[in-house]
Amino acid sequence: MKRGEVGSQDRWIRLLVDVSDALDTALTRLSRAAAKGRTDARFFSIFVLQAGQDIRAIASLYKQNLKEPAQILVRAVIECRLNFDLFFLRFLREPTDTMRLMLDAMMLEKMKQMESVNFRGLDLIPGAPTPDDLRQREREIKARRSPSEVKALRKHGFSQMTVEQRAREMHHSDMYNMVYRNFSRNVHGSDYAECLSRELELNTVPHAVYTMERDKVSFSTAAFCATGILDLTVRFFRFPMLRRVTSLRKQANKLQRANSIT
Repeated sequence: MKRGEVGSQDRWIRLLVDVSDALDTALTRLSRAAAKGRTDARFFSIFVLQAGQDIRAIASLYKQNLKEPAQILVRAVIECRLNFDLFFLRFLREPTDTMRLMLDAMMLEKMKQMESVNFRGLDLIPGAPTPDDLRQREREIKARRSPSEVKALRKHGFSQMTVEQRAREMHHSDMYNMVYRNFSRNVHGSDYAECLSRELELNTVPHAVYTMERDKVSFSTAAFCATGILDLTVRFFRFPMLRRVTSLRKQANKLQRANSIT
């Protein structure tokens, strides 16, 4: 990697750390709001916490030159952004129903998980609900939702859509097709040509050039997803962080423009 490329990567890593710090600050403010009775803050904190942890981990992995594991988390933060955007739009229209839907989806997912292991492990946790307790809560959900809705919630969570459908709904199909699907190779470990290209220079694009361009996409996508979650949260709760968020987004845009020129 050339000196300029190293410098560019270092600047992206520093930016991601700064974004993670800002998300941590927002999470602290959400916790305070929740303690004062803002139930909605607890739901926003789900996405802010995940984004903050993912972004910090991405930066840490890139520092260690662990690029493929970092890209798994870029994929995770893409899904977090899609979920957050869907949640936010639905919350603005029907806040109470949206929060209940998320709780029902989480409960049904937990039931699916526990059923797959025949409820093993519950007896090891002091004060944990019994299988009958969990089944009763499931029956309550089924009583107020249609069978098709319950099935979709169990399979896809509160969105009731596949990741591809969520991306299409939020007008992020390009990000899904070009980044999310591409980075899935690191999750499933099935792209053997990718591994071979480390040792063999292909006739298409040299491996060093390919990985450099892929890293630029990885960094910019991570920053886009995380700052989007941060920006909407800060604006909705009117946290005194807007100038900080605006600065982070400007830095990301500047780095992206600089990378596109080189």
